[in-house]
Formats: sequence, structure tokens, C-alpha cells
Amino acid sequence: MESLDTSTDNALQIFKEIAKDNQDNVKSVEKQVVMTEEITKLINKAELDTHSAIDRTYDSLKEMEKSRQNLDELKEQSNEIMNYNNHVLETITEFVENSKIDDTVDSFDAMEKDMKGLDEDMKNQNEW
Repeated sequence: MESLDTSTDNALQIFKEIAKDNQDNVKSVEKQVVMTEEITKLINKAELDTHSAIDRTYDSLKEMEKSRQNLDELKEQSNEIMNYNNHVLETITEFVENSKIDDTVDSFDAMEKDMKGLDEDMKNQNEW
């Protein structure tokens, strides 16, 4: 009988250990489920953040294209101004060559230097 009691006690002890191990497994699985849910949330947030970053990148590219077009327009206007300045300089030079007045010539020579300096500035601006 004692042997039966011992066997029963041993079997009971084994069942208790199995039950405890099962409880530990359940707790472990529950923790894994919670961790998996958190990871899923982080992945979803990362995906949303990525889409947002892509949208901002596209917006930035659009703005850069607008800026490039504005620069092209400014360059074109700058070229027109430079052409106009050249025309004015040619007209003044013709006037000076035809006027034969020494004071006027000196005055227009100074103006011509100023205009050439302006043309150089305009050319330098167009190079960038």
C-alpha cells in the first residue's frame, strides 16, 4: 500500500509540475502575444511615418521645380536687361563719337565704364 501511496504521490507531483510548466507556457505565450502586438503597432507607425516622409519629399521636389523655373525666368529677365543695357551703351557710345564735345566725352567715358561694370555683374550673376 505504501508503494501505491508513493506512486500516487509521485504521479501527483509530476502532474503538479506539468500543470506549473503549462501555466508558465501560457504566461510566456501571453507575453509573446503582447510583444507581437507592440511590434505590429511599431511597424504600422513606421509605415505611416514612411508614407508621410515620402509625401513631404514629393512636396519638396515640387517646390524645388518651382524654384528652378523661377530661377530660369529670372535668368531670362536678367539677359533681357543685359541686352537692353548693351543697347543703351551702344547708343551712348555713338552719341559720344558723334558729339565732339570734350567734357561730354569724358562724362560718357565714365558712364561707359559704369555700364561695362554693370554688364560684368549681370554676366557673373547669369553664370551661377
